[in-house]
Amino acid sequence: MEETKQPMKRILASVVALLAVAACGGAASSPSSSSSAQPLTLTVALPWPAKPPICCMMEQAADQLGYYKKQGLTVTFAGSNGSAASIQTLVAGRADVAGAAVAAGLGAYAAGSTDIRYIGGELNANGARYPQKWFFATSKSINQPSDLKGKTIGLSAGANPTDPGYVEFHALLTANGMSDSDVHYVVAGAADQRVQALVAGRIDATQWVTPELSYVIQKSSNAHIVTWDPVGGAQYWNGCECWFTTATALKDKTKREAIQRFVNGTILMIRDLVASSATFTKAMGLFVDMSQQTPDSIKAVQDYWKTEYQANGCMNLTDMTAWMNDVYLKKTNPSAAGKVTLKQVVDPSLVKAALDKYGIDKTAAAWDPPQLTFPAGS
Repeated sequence: MEETKQPMKRILASVVALLAVAACGGAASSPSSSSSAQPLTLTVALPWPAKPPICCMMEQAADQLGYYKKQGLTVTFAGSNGSAASIQTLVAGRADVAGAAVAAGLGAYAAGSTDIRYIGGELNANGARYPQKWFFATSKSINQPSDLKGKTIGLSAGANPTDPGYVEFHALLTANGMSDSDVHYVVAGAADQRVQALVAGRIDATQWVTPELSYVIQKSSNAHIVTWDPVGGAQYWNGCECWFTTATALKDKTKREAIQRFVNGTILMIRDLVASSATFTKAMGLFVDMSQQTPDSIKAVQDYWKTEYQANGCMNLTDMTAWMNDVYLKKTNPSAAGKVTLKQVVDPSLVKAALDKYGIDKTAAAWDPPQLTFPAGS
């Protein structure tokens, strides 16, 4: 009799768990399994050479914590320095998916790589929905944008619209009566590399230091963190870490299924990073020296990033259209006008399929409300 009761208890427990997940709309999730399906593989290009910044750790955390495995997916990562390099890896056929700032993918499409497709994302800075300042790490002689004149600025990719840091610095210079010729731009690598270059005195300023690296700046006698108000309309949707693939891959039934599993697994990972401090701490510990962190600093990092983590796949076509028309094509990359539109490059079908399966995460909807149809002007 006891042998009969135990399986029944397990069945009832499973039913209760499934009902609980359905009731909360997927706000806190477990890595839903597709492991009974045919195992698939995928190569994903990322815009950093090895360990990710905590802002963008979702893919590698999902891999190491088993989220892709439970989707029946094996992911191989190809690291690079910056979004432009990640997109180049995709265009060259050495990856199936590329993680990159949206400007890098749009710029590549406008330059002729018209097979590229935006399929969603995991990180976005939309100050219109969640007002934030711009964060920079600079030498202590720099306290306001006008102090940038004559200084050396470290970028991840280069002085062009595909580099998010360049976009911000260019806007700051323009708003303060300066131009690119008033500063010296150098390529200084990923976030941790740029921080080390600043502390060593090889550069004078760089874009946003991620919170988990703040201790490096705080220990430095010649550097600090400054915050300035966004300029140039960049408070719109800004697509910081997005997923790009190709139309060719999406037409291949097997490859499309692998990419769908990638989207599913990453969205589930994001939801757990937002909902669970234990999961966030465990994931953070995979990539950061936790001996440098305290419970308060970990909480501060999670509280900051969970407002930018896109638990519903970063597919708000209304916000994207406003940013595309008012910011990207007018200020960020005017030369792309007439060469790329959202309807040409955006495919919302994979995010839609994931939301149909897992529901909309209501806790993230305030800053990641899915809007999956194209508005006028897109």
